[in-house]
Amino acid sequence: MVFRDMLRENLPVDNIREVIINLPNWVKRYLLYLNTNPNVIFGKDFKEYSNFLENQWKSYDNTNDLLEIANYALNQTPYYANRYNNLEISDINDFRKIETISKEDIKEHFDQFISREIDLNKYELVTTSGTTGKALEIYLPKKRYVYELATKFKLWSQVGYNYSIRGRMRMSRLDEGKKFDIDPIRRSYNFDGFRLNDEYFFEVYEIMKEKDINFFHCYTSTGYEFAKFLERNNLDHSFIKAFISSSENVYQHQEKYFKRNGITHYNFYGHTEKMMIGGICPNSGYYHVEPTYGYCEIIDDQGNVITERGQTGQIVATSLHNYGMPLLRYETGDYAEYHGRKCEHCGRELLVLSNISGRKGEKVYNADGTFVSTTSLTMHGDLLKKIDGFQMYQEEMGHLEVHIVPSENYKDNDLKLFKTFFENRFKSDMKIDLKTRKKLKRKPNGKFLLLMSSID
Repeated sequence: MVFRDMLRENLPVDNIREVIINLPNWVKRYLLYLNTNPNVIFGKDFKEYSNFLENQWKSYDNTNDLLEIANYALNQTPYYANRYNNLEISDINDFRKIETISKEDIKEHFDQFISREIDLNKYELVTTSGTTGKALEIYLPKKRYVYELATKFKLWSQVGYNYSIRGRMRMSRLDEGKKFDIDPIRRSYNFDGFRLNDEYFFEVYEIMKEKDINFFHCYTSTGYEFAKFLERNNLDHSFIKAFISSSENVYQHQEKYFKRNGITHYNFYGHTEKMMIGGICPNSGYYHVEPTYGYCEIIDDQGNVITERGQTGQIVATSLHNYGMPLLRYETGDYAEYHGRKCEHCGRELLVLSNISGRKGEKVYNADGTFVSTTSLTMHGDLLKKIDGFQMYQEEMGHLEVHIVPSENYKDNDLKLFKTFFENRFKSDMKIDLKTRKKLKRKPNGKFLLLMSSID
């Protein structure tokens, strides 16, 4: 009765979650199977935005949306109005007269970025650390789930998702002995994202198979470990249509492993500031940046917009939906390779990127300050089969510590092979310490970093 009444009143999603979060799992399981139509639970605005996405999927020009929110910010926020003297822009060239802003700029001038017309009843203050680890506060619309979830569901539909029940293994930390929790709103069985061992993996697998859960939502590193568990135990995973991931860098050895084991892996890129989102094109493997969500630019170290295929620069984003605190040309701290303005494989006309990664922590430094990208440290073939993962630590230039988790194929004298592998990729003055470990470290939120570096 409570759930039906909430649907009838179409209460905001967060209000519904507050009501049901402490219900017993058997009740939430009933609500989960009752909730089969996203338009009912997420409301009229969600339905309209989903239809809009469907109609604009092939090609959408977001120039007018960008100019509208940019001119709004230039007139209604003190930061932009004072800095640009009520400048009015009429095209993209005018827009690029606006300088990029960093996380530090927002923290220093926080109040000046807030719209004079903001209705705080429709916004909430959200804190994020992002890739730099420095806390940032930002006002976001309470109804951001409308465009965020509609866009995500549309992206995931490319691998068969249709508001399907998910097995979700990310930041949830469950009480000891509890196998899962249920989120009937987002239709997921939430597993413990910090209990990464074979015993628990087997319980997750059994639950997903019994409930015919076809999608595994995880960090890429978690999906990689779960896939290796499935292979080690020769378990049938044909009922899983796709592993869906985000929030971590994706490494070549992980992608190759998924493909070799017949696992469809779908990764998408976004961030807590909700300024842009991009998803992998299943036909090409490149990222499509969704033009209805945000405006994205790739800029070089001199601040120039990159338009040549193969060049790498920083992702700079502008939200098209946040009029309460509009941020123009925000430096995300993440980097990507520019590929083009049209996908040759599916024909969609939009920004296409490849090799998205966080720049922080992706360079390993020699003693003289030169560096090697972690991309150059990808292992292949027999060497990769000897381990179940590796992780690097660097606290000073010229010194690298590597932790290796041995697989069943690992032999004691293999440590020399790995030492040679790393030595051949750095200068002779690089000191490399290799150590074997039973497992690798994760951040407090469950994310995995290939390189943990304290070098600025």
